[in-house]
Amino acid sequence: MKFIYENTFETLHSFKPIQKKIKDNTLVICDIDDTLLYFTDIKKNMFEKFIKLFPYIENKEENFEKMYSKNFVNDKAKSTDIKGFKKLTELLLENKGNLIFLTSRHEDTHYCLKQQFLDIGLNSSFFSVYYTNNTMDKGTFIKNHINYTFYKKCLFIDNELFNVNDVIEKCPSIECILFEHL
Repeated sequence: MKFIYENTFETLHSFKPIQKKIKDNTLVICDIDDTLLYFTDIKKNMFEKFIKLFPYIENKEENFEKMYSKNFVNDKAKSTDIKGFKKLTELLLENKGNLIFLTSRHEDTHYCLKQQFLDIGLNSSFFSVYYTNNTMDKGTFIKNHINYTFYKKCLFIDNELFNVNDVIEKCPSIECILFEHL
């Protein structure tokens, strides 16, 4: 797949520079895994074992993601930048903005996600979480399920280049940020 939108977004490594983008009535749509939360390399090791155990299974990545997402509870979450993220949420509150999470995870991982937010010191009752369940791309999901046009400004933050490019293509009025935690 060729990415034609690679120069139309910023790449950031913390939430601090994003804080400067918060204006009156801003919506932030934020990915979760490897954007706000990250995990040890248990996932990589599990995928390698999965491939060895099931060498002939079709759709290896998709089937692994389903299996892994149901077992997230075994891997304690860490934050990429909790201090910067909390300040971002404070600024959104002060400026009548809103933050929602958009994840490719399956809905049945919601109880695990609540615990992972607690692991990093976040109260999940203040945020809405939308799950794509790995059934559609994020640009299509936003276009069909999130009314972002109500806001004066909308930011999309994700760690995957293909998600950023997809949102740029399908929702060109949204400002996109590629998040790479260090």
